[in-house]
Amino acid sequence: MWRRISLTISKTPTLQDNEKLRASEQNVCLYKGNQGSKYKKGWIYLTDHRLCYVDDDRPEDYSIGLDLSQIESTEYTAKFVRSSGKITLALRHDQAVEEATVDSTWVCPICTFSNQLSKGFVFGRSALPTCLNCGVLASLEAIQASSISQPSPAAIDSQSKETVCPRCTFSNHPSLVECEMCGFLLKAKTETKVSLGETVKLSFRSGGSRQFYGKLGEVLEESKETIAQTSKTSTPVLDTDTMAIKFGIHSIEEAANSKHVKGDAVMVEAFADLRALMSRAEEVIKLVEAYGNSDLAISLGIGTSISRETASGKKTFYHQLARELTDFFDSSKILSKEGGAMTLHDVYAVYNRSRGIELVSPHDLRTAVELADDLGLPIRLRKLHSGVFIVEEKLYIPTHERLVQWMSRLEPWQADTGVSAQDVSNHFGWSIYIATEELESADLKGHLCRDEQPQAVRYFVNQICVPV
Repeated sequence: MWRRISLTISKTPTLQDNEKLRASEQNVCLYKGNQGSKYKKGWIYLTDHRLCYVDDDRPEDYSIGLDLSQIESTEYTAKFVRSSGKITLALRHDQAVEEATVDSTWVCPICTFSNQLSKGFVFGRSALPTCLNCGVLASLEAIQASSISQPSPAAIDSQSKETVCPRCTFSNHPSLVECEMCGFLLKAKTETKVSLGETVKLSFRSGGSRQFYGKLGEVLEESKETIAQTSKTSTPVLDTDTMAIKFGIHSIEEAANSKHVKGDAVMVEAFADLRALMSRAEEVIKLVEAYGNSDLAISLGIGTSISRETASGKKTFYHQLARELTDFFDSSKILSKEGGAMTLHDVYAVYNRSRGIELVSPHDLRTAVELADDLGLPIRLRKLHSGVFIVEEKLYIPTHERLVQWMSRLEPWQADTGVSAQDVSNHFGWSIYIATEELESADLKGHLCRDEQPQAVRYFVNQICVPV
């Protein structure tokens, strides 16, 4: 039921397509029934589809997730004296109800076409799929009898270093994600199952259990309604008078003819409305740009922006905002393109532009970046000598040492003429403002010396006196 999950660079769960973060809380412990476990302190994340735990000390080893469809019931225990608030999860134990892996397939008994099960399909609860080739509704027995799933890692010989394809039995290199022989996906092998028993308790040692329990109840209720609506709309009513012509070769031919008829109708309507479309070209362009900005935000990893509503307190909000900002820099590469340093007001403009209408205040952004260093994230906030704050990548070499090392390696003819702020900007990728500030700071500390010329100020490595 519990599976190991992948993490982003900021040690938060990697969200799936159309998955949004609903709530999060820190300093949470997982109990196996009434017994302790190795998941003693970490973050708990609630999304539309999963409940994820990320350990504080060993996030790479002890980060697991549970699909909400596996939760049978929940129970809340309020905080009392020295006992922290707890949420008890009763998990489904019916062996017939097991989740299909991403790359599970089933064979249609009518046309023998190999269909792929949708992600998140759950036997016994999700709506039954239809064959993509002939359109026949699958039965639960047919899926269970013909489904081809990845075996769990426990079923694979622990001494074998090769990955055996379950479809063609070809032995693949363990680093491959697809079978080298037949192209079958092997990624599900990394989704190791973790057993915590049929009852799991979440202990909230820093508070926030009541708010988290409320959010969990809302998400579970929404999930049940979604499954019920999907089952209603996707379960067809078979007409006994026409049932005979809905199967076999005739059904395949009928489906192909139907596609052609629909395609012709679409083409006729498209050309008929072409003149109207051209008259509203400006509105269409604006609509496309709006969707483009939305897709950009999702691709940058901020499609589900953290907000005060999803966080139980100020501290949790700022921690999550710092992690989200780190993921934003990692996915967009904006900070790297700027030489690893940007002014705080530039970061504020770029970040809020990507968030759309869910804007962050300057105070919240600064507070979050100040916490990034304490959280062990690869970014930090630094104040220049002029008082301006910059957000930069965390490097072990101070900026003035990087300047001196670069200037010491210059050609003799270039070292004799010195460097300007424009030269530094071109080499490191910084903006002119940051390049000027860094040069002036190194000059004040005695690492560099300057020559003020009418055209520009030139800087040289200080070989006259020892830096302070």
